[in-house]
Amino acid sequence: MVFSAPIRLLASLALITLYACNGQTQSNPKPAPDSEILLTHHPVQETDGVVYFSYDQGLTWENKSEGLPSTTSIGLGGIAVSGNQLALISKDSGLYYFKSQEDKWVPISTSKQLLEGNVGALLFYHDRLYAGTQTKGVFYSEDNGHTWATLNTGLDNVTIRKFAKIEDRLYVATNSGLYSYNDTSGRWELEYGNGSLQVNGLTVFDGRIYMATSQGGFASPIGEKDWKPIFSKGALHNISSDDQAVSAMAYNELFSS
Repeated sequence: MVFSAPIRLLASLALITLYACNGQTQSNPKPAPDSEILLTHHPVQETDGVVYFSYDQGLTWENKSEGLPSTTSIGLGGIAVSGNQLALISKDSGLYYFKSQEDKWVPISTSKQLLEGNVGALLFYHDRLYAGTQTKGVFYSEDNGHTWATLNTGLDNVTIRKFAKIEDRLYVATNSGLYSYNDTSGRWELEYGNGSLQVNGLTVFDGRIYMATSQGGFASPIGEKDWKPIFSKGALHNISSDDQAVSAMAYNELFSS
């Protein structure tokens, strides 16, 4: 797969990425399924909100920030969805769950150690909630975020950028490569990387994992660890896909396969 000529930042993926990095998203009165929750940098009528939802693929947006401090800053991977559960985590405001019956966000008292690690990534996986930090690695909770334990065995780097779940396996993007978690051994295993490979994003398309990194783009068939370069013209800051193509974002350009 080869990326075509760049598309400027009018395209939705680039806008999604930039808006999430600025800590701005959207919401609706009832919990949205995974496929309906979108992040965007598209202008909205209100500009004083923190979180917005859309049920029409980003055509209209509704401010659903009640309960969140106005200073809340959400990282690119700081929102997690699972069934009817919706949570976000912020290094300055902590962990919140969206309560649809109350139509607002509710804070959850959580670990000081987790927040001190500069938390930025969040994911529901099986019966756990996972959080990734900049300086203290991976944490997990089995009680909806009230208590946490670390899970760093096997990681060579504890700067966590993103989580992903792919074919019932948990992946984590770090500043030294991509790792997957082995449930049997209780260890993280290196999928691909080196001491300087910062992994910024993951996506799955047509049976392959695509990875955006500080050293370009790479792809491998799922589960085979046969990584090949697909983009070598510079760093890629994020990557996404739909049922037709893979798109990746550089500093100010969007590439599509």
